[in-house]
Amino acid sequence: MIRSVLSLLIAFLSVLPGLTQAQSAPLTDEARLAVVQRMNVLIEERYVFPEMAAKCTAQLEKLAANGSFKGAGEAEAFARALTEALMEVSQDKHLSVRVKPAEQQAAPGEEKSSFVQRARSLGRNQEKNFGFEKVERLEGNVGYLDLRYFARPSDALDTATAAMRFLENTDALIFDMRQNGGGSPGMVHFLCSYLFEERTHLNSFYYREGDRIEDYWTLPGVPGTKMPDVPVYVLTSSKTFSGAEEFSYNLRTRKRATLVGETTRGGANPGSSFSIDGQFEIFIPVGRAINPVTGTNWEGIGVQPHVSVAAEGALRLALDLARPAAEIYRAAKLAPWDALDAAYAGAIRLHDLKQPVDAARVLTAGLRAAIEAGVLDEDGVEALGQDLVRASHEALAAHAFKVKAEAFG
Repeated sequence: MIRSVLSLLIAFLSVLPGLTQAQSAPLTDEARLAVVQRMNVLIEERYVFPEMAAKCTAQLEKLAANGSFKGAGEAEAFARALTEALMEVSQDKHLSVRVKPAEQQAAPGEEKSSFVQRARSLGRNQEKNFGFEKVERLEGNVGYLDLRYFARPSDALDTATAAMRFLENTDALIFDMRQNGGGSPGMVHFLCSYLFEERTHLNSFYYREGDRIEDYWTLPGVPGTKMPDVPVYVLTSSKTFSGAEEFSYNLRTRKRATLVGETTRGGANPGSSFSIDGQFEIFIPVGRAINPVTGTNWEGIGVQPHVSVAAEGALRLALDLARPAAEIYRAAKLAPWDALDAAYAGAIRLHDLKQPVDAARVLTAGLRAAIEAGVLDEDGVEALGQDLVRASHEALAAHAFKVKAEAFG
């Protein structure tokens, strides 16, 4: 049975080169006109800017009528020519035409399984680790994440969570967006949520369909530990685009990160790919970003770095900035523990000097400060009290247990 199935598959696969060759044959005038006509319908229906949509379709109709696309006989050349024509009018770097990957192409009347296409896409994303190229801990306890694109949370949540949990004990973070071309706003939203304690409005998108606005606020909780005070650095380049720009812009406008590198490419309008026919598809922006701080976005101008440097030198410079910042953060993180340690030792010393009132006051103040700083929980106070019992300082232990009861009930 297995052999017969394999034989059928081999026989079928043997005809694929012929199909691919047939679909890569030079385009006829009729085929090019049909593509332009279908594109115009999609642009008029979907493009977030109706007035610009009308200008784009008028331009395409004019070029098709005067034969400007006749020189673009091959599919790739035709897709480039269409994209250039759209860019000339709209200046929108998201609005583009491309030839579908070979496995997604279909002959007229041929059906493609959406389930198979989705499974294949998921498999390819898995091969790329959903964009998480590298996660590591660098010298100075600086965390580093090289992210190449933002996959959908429904696919990549476990991978994203694992990456952020690996980084949660570092004292500074570097997010490398230099080769990131964008992706899912949902993953942008998810990763940003690790960097804010308070509920924070990150971004909004206006969508033409339904004339609606969708707001993105940080999540109240994330898998693992939030890092709202860790120093953050974002590396950018002229290739940083779309969702990677949103990530950078969100953190820049909220003064949550230092951007190091080059001005980004400048594409702020989210969209989707729409099939034109069996061979071509078009990416159309169906919305526009509205930042709650600036009231605008980075479309056409890109996101400006705080520290300008050639992309290839951005990591080195960011590390020079991150390591001393990590030292300061680490010292501040340990300060409450140092203060509690001093209070503990001071209380015992005062108690041994027959000054029980002062001893109780010092211990109580130290415990309350540590609880307020968030470094000591109920179990921690209990453990410290038991330490005092074992050291034969039952009176001080009683004060510790009293603080626990007052603080945690």
